[in-house]
Amino acid sequence: TLETILGMSATEIAGEPQRGKAKGEIRHHGSQKGRVRMGGKRIQLDRPRLRTKGGTEVAVPAYETLKRDPSSGERALNRVLRGVSTRDYSGIFDEAGREIGVSKSNVSRDAKEAAEAALREITERKIDSRQLAVFIDGVHLGESVAIVAVGACESGAKQVLGLAEGATENAASAGALLDSMIARGMEADLPILFVIDGSKALGKAIKE
Repeated sequence: TLETILGMSATEIAGEPQRGKAKGEIRHHGSQKGRVRMGGKRIQLDRPRLRTKGGTEVAVPAYETLKRDPSSGERALNRVLRGVSTRDYSGIFDEAGREIGVSKSNVSRDAKEAAEAALREITERKIDSRQLAVFIDGVHLGESVAIVAVGACESGAKQVLGLAEGATENAASAGALLDSMIARGMEADLPILFVIDGSKALGKAIKE
């Protein structure tokens, strides 16, 4: 979300990135790793770079705002999460952008595609390592609730294995999430430690 908004901010300054010969006084110059602080933690992200025709670095306003005011990024993300269930990503990203100083509406289709691609990456990626433990819980995303599964593999590394819209009290949603994880490679015939909050629906789905 923040990377998309940073791209909006860079576009306001330099226009849409153009392939081939660069034009204009301020030009896109790739990207590099950056860090912002949110919720007491340092978050790494890819930030766009801008340079003048003469090679002088130009700051991306939204990135400077995030560094100066960490709460602005949290407010922007909260706006996006509150609207997740509507799938109206274009309007949501515009509102979130305004939280960190992106005033011009230039996101629409690009932001929607970026959000949908990020969601697909989580929900469709292969599970190619054995999971020793799977933690499942419900998390609130704005006005919606999602069931999220996080796995711990043999090396101890954790990753999000999947998510589904619905509460942990909904056995059908929990079952659909587990079916998806098995279809994507989770080895259900090997012992797995499931960690849940005591939800009977979750327990039922896991046993089935």
